[in-house]
Amino acid sequence: MVEEIYMFKNESFSDFIEYASNEIIKIDNIEEAFNKLSYIITKYYRNSSIRFAEKFGKRMSYIAGSGNKMFIEAEKIKLSDKYFVFLENFTFNSEKEKDNFILLLKKVTSI
Repeated sequence: MVEEIYMFKNESFSDFIEYASNEIIKIDNIEEAFNKLSYIITKYYRNSSIRFAEKFGKRMSYIAGSGNKMFIEAEKIKLSDKYFVFLENFTFNSEKEKDNFILLLKKVTSI
């Protein structure tokens, strides 16, 4: 199996969003989509960590993620009633960038 390489060194945020969106719409399994998206995200946002979880009652279950565990407080974001994401060491250039980033993550929950 050949591993795909994602290079975003000189890419704009809009190019990153477009690329990631195009990749995840090809996938019909939410776990695979979260895995691929988390890998793409940590190639764009270097030195970050992202983890997706599914809620079962009061418990959270890990689904997918990428990046090195930073052992810093993660930002927990609700994507839907069932899915959450935990972000570590993310720095957004603006609130608009963060909002668009979260919209990308929420797209996956509709798979």
